[in-house]
Amino acid sequence: MRENSFGSSLNNKPPKPKRFAAGFFSFTLTLSLGWWFFVSYRDEIVPQNLSPVKTVGIDTPKPLNPRAPLSGQKIWLLQKEPIRFEWAGEASEEVIFEISREPDFRMPLYEEAYPVSPHFTDKLLVDGVYFWRLAKKNEYGGKQGLFPPVSFALITPSAPVLIYPFSSFETTDAKSLKFYWQEKKGVGQYRIQVAQDSDFKKVFHDQLVEEPKTSLVQIPEGKYFWRVRAEEYVMEFSAWSETRILNVIGDSPREKKEDPVQVVVTPPPVVQQRPVARKPIPPPIRLAVPQVWKKSDAVLLHYRPSTKAASPGLVHDVLMNPPVFSWGATVGAHGYELQVSKKSDFSTLEWTDVVPGQQAKWIFALPGKYFWRVRAVAGEVSKSGFSSPSILILSLQAPKVAKKMSQLLGSSLGTKKPSVTVSWENVPAATGYRVLVSSSKTFKALKLDINVMRAMAKLPLDSTGLYFVKVAALDSSGERVGDFSDITELRVEKAGRLAKSEKNRKIEDELLSVANLEKEPDMSAPVVKLPPNGVSIVPLNGQLMPISFKWQSVNLAKSYRLEIAKDNEFSQPLYSQVTDQSQIVINKSMPRGRLYWRLRAERGGEKSDWSETFYFEVGQ
Repeated sequence: MRENSFGSSLNNKPPKPKRFAAGFFSFTLTLSLGWWFFVSYRDEIVPQNLSPVKTVGIDTPKPLNPRAPLSGQKIWLLQKEPIRFEWAGEASEEVIFEISREPDFRMPLYEEAYPVSPHFTDKLLVDGVYFWRLAKKNEYGGKQGLFPPVSFALITPSAPVLIYPFSSFETTDAKSLKFYWQEKKGVGQYRIQVAQDSDFKKVFHDQLVEEPKTSLVQIPEGKYFWRVRAEEYVMEFSAWSETRILNVIGDSPREKKEDPVQVVVTPPPVVQQRPVARKPIPPPIRLAVPQVWKKSDAVLLHYRPSTKAASPGLVHDVLMNPPVFSWGATVGAHGYELQVSKKSDFSTLEWTDVVPGQQAKWIFALPGKYFWRVRAVAGEVSKSGFSSPSILILSLQAPKVAKKMSQLLGSSLGTKKPSVTVSWENVPAATGYRVLVSSSKTFKALKLDINVMRAMAKLPLDSTGLYFVKVAALDSSGERVGDFSDITELRVEKAGRLAKSEKNRKIEDELLSVANLEKEPDMSAPVVKLPPNGVSIVPLNGQLMPISFKWQSVNLAKSYRLEIAKDNEFSQPLYSQVTDQSQIVINKSMPRGRLYWRLRAERGGEKSDWSETFYFEVGQ
């Protein structure tokens, strides 16, 4: 056996190196040094007050919150620019942007999937209150909002639509005249101007009001022009409405002159240009003319049974069946422009509006014959042609007159010539009545054919006998707008010596009572003089000074009622007092803040309209 120089046999395996002990020693030394380092510097490595770190995963996105428009914001589209919507956070693919007329979003007007903030749209064309939100579909197939609905008001530059007085209206009652126009949703106030010229260089009356109505009192005889526009701030206002003509005729007896009331003219706002970043206008698209199915329609207007108002400006509050216009949908249309006129050439409009759907309800409808048409619109430049004019006839119910009447013929009822008085129930929205009197039921030979303004008529009959009467309602132009009433038998008897007959005197009183039963009060609303509207009253030495209220006296009035309340609806008056004078001094503690006040004239059971509502501020 050979041996090497180290004395080991070549046939045997070499011995294993002793590496295990060295590796174990190194591992133990490293572990010991690490533990010593951790124990020595653990306060610096892991602070004792360190809160646990929350990890944000993909399934917990950042919450979405609305930024603009905010709830209750009013947006004026002076240049018809698109509306900007913003929110904080990034919407995922499942998020849907929605706009609706209702806060429950059952019928959204506009939807956009996977929206990006800011989002723009120009598809809202109608004034009114809207709601917007971001939503997701839930497990039941419905939608769930990611934040509460945000409301905002959209106000377009379209002019208010005038309602009453009608165009070229004539009146002999200059004591008090009411003006009405269509409300623009979201608008805070309106400016009405009455001038003596069509260019409005000679402005007779300029007033800012908060409601779509006002009253003008003690109007001198003459020809006037009036118009209205909506306003909010100095730089935000709509276009002026059409100009209507008003003729005040001096046929009525003049009242006793009172101290002149100074007309305060509010200067119009200074027009300032507001820079607007214009978005490029897309090219127009071709839109088909909407299809109208009914070319002619007739509607008998109905009102609430308790309605007694004869003023045309108030009937929209009690109209039970306003007419509805409908048409077919047009592909690509964002809205529809509707026009209603009494003229077939649509040179003057009674009502116009832009609606998002295929229907429009006319709540301000008045009786008469109308022509209407509609066209589709998309954006600012895309419009279809108008549909061919359709006819709508709105009529009133026939007046209710007693089947039989007995009257005494004589001149003691306030007329110089013999006459008899007949009356009937007032028809809401009627501006006059046509009365036919004949000696036969066929009415082939008429004894009388007269028009009256109220629900009563004095018939100048000069002989006794049996007559037949029927009555129909008229519109502002004197056209009949309904069927005649059932025929009434009127028996006229000779009065005899009424002055010496107690029985006939009682009959005469009953006739006067019946004649005045449906007669409207001829008292006008009082004209306020003091205190000035909006005045601030500051207590002296901590005590409120007496407040003097003064107004212009009203002819035939026996007393006046003054009311003070915290709200302009006078739901809970703080103060109410009746006086027979045209002024009153109140020395009573008043709560701080804004207080509203109004008054009316009274005579027995008759009451005038309330005056214009004024307010004053009670300071600290």
